[in-house]
Amino acid sequence: AAFTEENAEFFFGRESEVSDLWRKITTRRLLAVIGPSGVGKTSFLRAGLLPATPEGWGTLICQPGEAPFAALARALAPEFEGDAEAISRLVDFEGNAPHLFSRWRDRHDRGLLIVDQFEELFTLNPPNVQKSFAELLGTIARTADVHVLLSMRDDFLYRCQAFPPLRPVLDGLTALQ
Repeated sequence: AAFTEENAEFFFGRESEVSDLWRKITTRRLLAVIGPSGVGKTSFLRAGLLPATPEGWGTLICQPGEAPFAALARALAPEFEGDAEAISRLVDFEGNAPHLFSRWRDRHDRGLLIVDQFEELFTLNPPNVQKSFAELLGTIARTADVHVLLSMRDDFLYRCQAFPPLRPVLDGLTALQ
């Protein structure tokens, strides 16, 4: 089982990688953490990176699964507790996602969206969903002023090249061993 935010005190040995990645995140809009299956990418993110979030940053984390748009909406929904208009826009999430992410981002100095186990986009979804989701992530990074971090098995990295909005991840990789 992966370490979580609740296990952060027991997670150690990757402090320099966490610091290096936060430096990269502050300068890039779209980047990736890659590594082989079982190397600890999820633990790195949940018990290493998230507890080290700098002051003023808002963070969201999700896994695409078989319904990547719904996974993003579920990650964002708790952030809008008490905001009836934003909650109503979640019903048509695909059409409202850029606006909702901008609205979420405006509540923080900076924003980071982490999509963990990103390979699920390719293994569990048809090509049209892959394309639409890739375009949405590119739009969020470009227009909502949100940094987007993808975490995936290294053997799926080449699949990002097929989607122009995801190609920037190839320039700013953090490889875990």
